[in-house]
Amino acid sequence: MSDAAAPQADPTVASTITDREARAAVHVLQDVASTYNRTITYGELKEKVAAITHQPSDQVANTWANRVLNRTIRMCEADGHPRLTSLVVRSSDGGVGDGFRGAVRGSGRDNLDDPHQLEVVAAEERLECYRRFCPDLPEDAEPTLTRQYKDHVIRRNKPEPRDRPNCPTCHEQLPATGICDRCD
Repeated sequence: MSDAAAPQADPTVASTITDREARAAVHVLQDVASTYNRTITYGELKEKVAAITHQPSDQVANTWANRVLNRTIRMCEADGHPRLTSLVVRSSDGGVGDGFRGAVRGSGRDNLDDPHQLEVVAAEERLECYRRFCPDLPEDAEPTLTRQYKDHVIRRNKPEPRDRPNCPTCHEQLPATGICDRCD
């Protein structure tokens, strides 16, 4: 084993790769925005970008997304595109990531620390993307939370079933009235 230090990655090469990936991400996201209410997960975006650039990444999807989507956001702003990164959602719950919060923080939006409000802002931003790139956008289109996010919120907010007491005489569960139908 040599004591020589391992060669360091050339930052210029890394920057060029990230630029290529970000341009590919813009292309993929424009395609996603061409269909009303369509979104893409971080993992799916990473795979599609790797297929376009022929530059697979061994980075975890979150790490890769932070690096590439930050550049994608800057490219969108420079080109006058809406925030295409609002189309990228987590596969676990259909919500946007923290990078999106950072991208819109300086835009005068309030309550971005509230996760639900962040999703509302993302839905508004997605509608802007659909308006720009979706040729058959319905006239009554409005900001829409992702189906996965709505399902996640419903599951999370579903009240726990209450345990009802049992009748002291027959030991069957009492109805909501609290009076045993069998014994009374």
